[in-house]
Amino acid sequence: GEETRLICGHFAFDSSSRHPMLGELPDSIVVRSQCNTTQSWLEASFKLLEAEYASTRLGSEAIINRMTEILFVQAIRDWLERREVDAGVLKALGDQKVGRALAAVHREPSQRWTVESMAREAGLSRTVFAKRFQELADTTPMNYVTSWRLEKARALLVGCDDSIEEVAAQVGYRSVAAFSRIFSRHLGIGPGALRRSRREAA
Repeated sequence: GEETRLICGHFAFDSSSRHPMLGELPDSIVVRSQCNTTQSWLEASFKLLEAEYASTRLGSEAIINRMTEILFVQAIRDWLERREVDAGVLKALGDQKVGRALAAVHREPSQRWTVESMAREAGLSRTVFAKRFQELADTTPMNYVTSWRLEKARALLVGCDDSIEEVAAQVGYRSVAAFSRIFSRHLGIGPGALRRSRREAA
């Protein structure tokens, strides 16, 4: 048959990560270039990726890493647009109004988020927003905010040298004690213990 070139890559996720999106992804996503829109980004992305892989020029590795991230996002977007997701964060992100509120929370987790402030971002009343969010994401707005903050905090504790107090402030907690209590309850380990275990492992 015709010559086929297989390009492989992978993403590695921290085993302690509880990012709400990861559990909702299917085992496989097949993207087919059946329409002009898909074909254009698919061909362009792979041509650039192939060219950089064969190149020895400065910065090729950085470009390859970014291109794989772009392909990952494009594949998920294509999958979401082609099929109906029952419920979950991905479905909520795809909703024009609720997705706007989620994007604001992702940008600024340290803000004093309430159902009311998220509803304002979405351009909906508090009651309508809360109901719509629950139906789409299968969780409450404030439960999602807590999960997102703790996931961001986990990444910061592992990836930077900021103090626990600084990490807590970056994700919206003014009290280290409250932050540590919630972190331990949700992740099963305290922030200090998590950081120590990662440093020992490293």
